[in-house]
Amino acid sequence: MKRLFLLILAAAMLSSCGSAPSASPKSSGDSPAEAPPKNVSYLADKAFDTDEFLPDYDAELTYTSFYGGFCETDDAFYFTRGDENGFGYFIWYYDKASGISGKLCPRPECTHSDSTCNAYISTPTNALSAYDGGLICYDYDHYGGKDKILSINPDGSGRRELRSDNSVEFDSYPNQFFHRGYKYVFRKIDTITLGQVRSTLSFTAEPIGNGDGFEIINEEADGLGGIMAVPFRNDVYILLTQMPQESSVGTMKVCRFDSKTRELETVYEGETDCEGITDQTTRIRTDGEKLWISGGGDKTWQLMTLDLKAKELSKKEITGFGYKLLMPGGEPVLTLNSSEGSTTTGITVYDLEMNPLYELALDLKALGLSGFAEVIGMNEDLIVLSNGTQTTLTYIAVPLDGSAPYHLCDPPQKQTLTPPKKEH
Repeated sequence: MKRLFLLILAAAMLSSCGSAPSASPKSSGDSPAEAPPKNVSYLADKAFDTDEFLPDYDAELTYTSFYGGFCETDDAFYFTRGDENGFGYFIWYYDKASGISGKLCPRPECTHSDSTCNAYISTPTNALSAYDGGLICYDYDHYGGKDKILSINPDGSGRRELRSDNSVEFDSYPNQFFHRGYKYVFRKIDTITLGQVRSTLSFTAEPIGNGDGFEIINEEADGLGGIMAVPFRNDVYILLTQMPQESSVGTMKVCRFDSKTRELETVYEGETDCEGITDQTTRIRTDGEKLWISGGGDKTWQLMTLDLKAKELSKKEITGFGYKLLMPGGEPVLTLNSSEGSTTTGITVYDLEMNPLYELALDLKALGLSGFAEVIGMNEDLIVLSNGTQTTLTYIAVPLDGSAPYHLCDPPQKQTLTPPKKEH
């Protein structure tokens, strides 16, 4: 298999675009009926009618970054970064074999500095994904008021628009993911009326290609609410929370959406103090049998396990603050940063019984950085951290074998460290 850097170099020398990824599966575009007929499948493609993992179409949600998208293929990491001059955002690559990184555009005449660049996007999308042999991402056109879905080849060629819709009122960057032919979007909109905070929670789906989108959940929380979602095969699990104002007791509800039948089932509903499941800190993951929920407030951190068949919830409090729930290789783990003052100095990886699996030191000063480094994801070989915000954003790889951390892209204005090259 040709490595990514060679593909980009070849495309630039030829000054031509490679073939685009194969077309995304078509959607019937049917609107959901109030009572879906039996034996009718709403799947975007019959190939999705399987309980097997589909690596080209299933959202693994391995990486989650507040300031931008991040995803991985066999050959490369891909991520979004704000332009250092404040002009929009760009998709970057890091080639694993060569250690070379740059904006994902193979055109030799391009200055890679404006909206004509293949790598340019308008927003710091959190929905950059490897999909259908290429990359797919969400973009919001601020000038035209359009929600767009874009596709681009792994070498930066073949950029095309798969979908463009009039946007809903743009109040915040929605959380979303691409999974088996659909873009799923979950968002929370807070309003304050006469000093009372109320949250509107919504969860919607729309085909990646042609066809009508549809609403799955739209409800008003009694007070401050939160919503998160995670897919598994043809199901999507949605966590909804609400905390009435001036109350110490709220509710937590977990629903399962069946994309084949478009039926929504409540799997669990019960009271909770909601201290540990605020939407700013919470992560949820599932293997189809259990749903893990990890989150915390200023005083406590909680790890909850929901048995999806028995519909039973167990909960335990954990000492410490700032854990991240990840699932490298399909097994859930927790990571926790250690710090001195406001500077991150290390990362510990725990199993769910809080046994340490890895203890890794991190010297940000040696990397030309300082301050807080956020864990955004982990594979079976390394942990990925982000440092900075939007226009100063950089990413760091920390190998689990204890070898030296390295940049996945040079930090802005600090060309201080060259990523190592793998020997073959």
